[in-house]
Amino acid sequence: MALRYKIYTFQLRFQNHGRLNDFLGTTLHGGFGWALRKLTCITASMTDDCSLCSKKDQCPYYNLFDSSNQRDSYGAHRPHPMALRIESDLPEEAYSGRPIQFGVLLLGDHLRDVNFVISAFNELGRMGIGRQKVKFVLESVKYLPEMKEIFRDGFLSAEKLPLPDRLTPDLDTAESAFRIILLSPLRLMTKGNLMTKPDPGVFLAACNRRYQGLSRLYGEGLERELPKSWGEPELLEDNTEWVNQSRHSGRSGYQKLKFGGLKGDFVIGGLSPTAVFLINAGAILQVGKGTSLGMGLIKVEPVKIKSVVAY
Repeated sequence: MALRYKIYTFQLRFQNHGRLNDFLGTTLHGGFGWALRKLTCITASMTDDCSLCSKKDQCPYYNLFDSSNQRDSYGAHRPHPMALRIESDLPEEAYSGRPIQFGVLLLGDHLRDVNFVISAFNELGRMGIGRQKVKFVLESVKYLPEMKEIFRDGFLSAEKLPLPDRLTPDLDTAESAFRIILLSPLRLMTKGNLMTKPDPGVFLAACNRRYQGLSRLYGEGLERELPKSWGEPELLEDNTEWVNQSRHSGRSGYQKLKFGGLKGDFVIGGLSPTAVFLINAGAILQVGKGTSLGMGLIKVEPVKIKSVVAY
């Protein structure tokens, strides 16, 4: 299943001091939604039920931000075609003059909505984020892997949108063991509970659901059927810990909400080429719950282990 995508790097600079959420993605995501709706909602109302709007299918806010309230053909919640890419080490407090960078992933036909995303973050900087309304200036937006600018100091600097990258099944690999580095909290459900210790089967199933679900909705059709065998996945090393965090939700009157996730890294081996492709797809698409907020961001590194059987 070919899936067109592009990853952008946003750089902003804070203009005043203020406390943010433990995980910056929850602050940025909520503010982005308000700013995007302010810019694109044709009803000029922040309280209407979007599902009742006759123009919702053409609305960037509804499709980029409110899509989880929609259902796909299988009855599941429709995954967002946009995800923030937020690393856990971004600051919990803002200071005037401090720059930060974060990523934005866009998928399929919604690659064309990048200008709306840029405009919304530009507007959010004027509105301010968090309870203390910390303001910022959006300095630049670049696209990966070329790191070319399309936005600088309030102006779009590219005449055309960049060509998309394409994620397609690649089963030509001899590697079968990988270190999974958790750049942001990983939240996976297993038997109705959040996974507090890495389970290779649960992790691979999450990568598969993410890839298949996004490809089905935003991809270009089946190019190559994935073999169903994942090999004999096993946990070879575990350097993770469960970390509890909290956030304040504007929708709940800034009530303090608890959430947590796995941090650290782990090594899994015994992987078939299909499993290798899925975890590499997970590094692009993110994995688990809260991906639209920036969670489930992983880095994948091959590991040479003699005891692992190559497929």
